Amino acid sequence: MNEGNNLRIDMVSSPKKSFWKLSVPIMCFVLFNAIYGMIDLFWVSRLDASSFYAVSVSIPFFTLISAMGDSIGQGTNSLMSRSIGAKDYNNAYKAIFHGMVFCFVIWLIILICTPFLGDILIFSKLDKCIELTLMYLTPLCMLSIFFILPNFFSETLQSEGDSRRPTIIIICGNILNLILDPILIFYFNLGVKGAAYATIISSFATVVVFIYLYASKKTQIPLPFRYTKLNKHVFFEIMNVAFPNFLIDSLFCTIAIFINGVLLRDLGQIGVLLYSTSIKLQDILLTPIIGYGRGLMSVAGQIFGSKNINELKNIYLYALKVSIGTIFVISIVLITFRDAIYSVFSINNMELAITYIAVFGSFILLCRVFLTIGSKMLDSFGKSYYNLIFTIIYALLQIIFISILDYIIPYGSSVLFGILLAQIVISVSYVIFLEYTFRKFKKQKEDDTLVVI
Repeated sequence: MNEGNNLRIDMVSSPKKSFWKLSVPIMCFVLFNAIYGMIDLFWVSRLDASSFYAVSVSIPFFTLISAMGDSIGQGTNSLMSRSIGAKDYNNAYKAIFHGMVFCFVIWLIILICTPFLGDILIFSKLDKCIELTLMYLTPLCMLSIFFILPNFFSETLQSEGDSRRPTIIIICGNILNLILDPILIFYFNLGVKGAAYATIISSFATVVVFIYLYASKKTQIPLPFRYTKLNKHVFFEIMNVAFPNFLIDSLFCTIAIFINGVLLRDLGQIGVLLYSTSIKLQDILLTPIIGYGRGLMSVAGQIFGSKNINELKNIYLYALKVSIGTIFVISIVLITFRDAIYSVFSINNMELAITYIAVFGSFILLCRVFLTIGSKMLDSFGKSYYNLIFTIIYALLQIIFISILDYIIPYGSSVLFGILLAQIVISVSYVIFLEYTFRKFKKQKEDDTLVVI
């Protein structure tokens, strides 16, 4: 007997309505998550340049930790969405438990790697202010489970059409972090350690609330103890999406470390500060696109599960059009208020560099639309290994373009040009590949050979 027979989770009959219902709360979630990453940067910039630098070079490492939970959550979300679309609720139940097992395994691996953080920083040539960096980064790694689980639970709730509650929980956690940061950094005089502790405490609070939701059975797809028997097929399906996404995030973090090295050599410490601030600002500006992508993944997953290929392509094109229009507005705001935005982080007297970043950054944001929406579509099919292939090519292109241009264009401008060129190539590749994929699915449906789970 299927325990989910009485459930009513339907995002197929009104896909555009479901898209907006999911996307808007997810946008708020992603926005506050991005602000969450800016909070420490903002307050620490009020300490001194060394502390600001220490937190800045920690960003790729902390981003990777958070992305682990996000990747596992996306893998679980994809399997749950496809299972719900195919009315196989038992498989959706199993996915949650197996995803949680993955989260704790990842935490164990991070704990094992934590004693080697200093060696990693030295190898990456980011050992300036290494003691301050380790003060901030070590406790975050030791208690990384508190950053992994919130992202995981947010994704599992989104798969059942609930993006409102995880958004509220994350926002409350960010507000708590906002309150604790100045208290621990300045009042208790803990410096960068205070920033780390504030982040840990606020994340722990969000984990407690998520666990309460599942423990009290206030979700449509609960965490059922009868499905705790490990199943290699469920693990494989989750890993089909989670592992490529994790490697993708790893590549992005590796690229960030490489770019930090180039900028440190060309511009010194200010280059790293400009780049880290730009990355965090980009996270905020891309909030709507990430929200559209996450909403699209859950909706498209259910449409794919129902084998409605024509509607699948329609929702993809709709998400693209909405995203392009949104980025156009955001780009105008970025270029207009560029100096005021960067001055918030005590970056002044860099007007020319900031102008270049704003103008070229607008084109980069436009390219990210095709990359983000395209990758979420592939996630919804459970075909995330193609995303990994694209990202490897993208990473290599960035390294090649930046390395070549670094000998031609002075003062770190090679980074902007290199990123933009790589973005253009990979964006066009996604559009072409997805068009081919839709045609392939349509033919498989006609031949009755389309497999969704």
